Amino acid sequence: MRSSHRVSLMLAVFVAATDWSKLIAAEDFDFDLESHPLGPGCLDATESLERDFGLFDNSQMTAATRQEIAQRMQEVGTTLTGKTSSGFAWDFVQKLEIVQSGGGPFGAADACIFLLQNFGVL
Repeated sequence: MRSSHRVSLMLAVFVAATDWSKLIAAEDFDFDLESHPLGPGCLDATESLERDFGLFDNSQMTAATRQEIAQRMQEVGTTLTGKTSSGFAWDFVQKLEIVQSGGGPFGAADACIFLLQNFGVL
């Protein structure tokens, strides 16, 4: 393998590993949402989304539904924080795909932690 191909491959692996750790970070984070100023509002919103669309970890969810949930979650994040996160919807879709393909349970509280981390308020 030529040197330039090795460097490109190493860079691709590094970027993938960095993004992967970002996507699984919420799983390894133990936090009491009720104690965070935005926690109760976020939890109300994510529980409402689960009532409207089904459980976040439902392996039968369609790609269109994942996208709609991600857009709504982005709106929730912007409303709660007053900030924007341009890559959040894509990151959330990726997270749902991981979870729904056997990546473990992921409920409303997990979605809030993921949102608050990605919007930089946790």
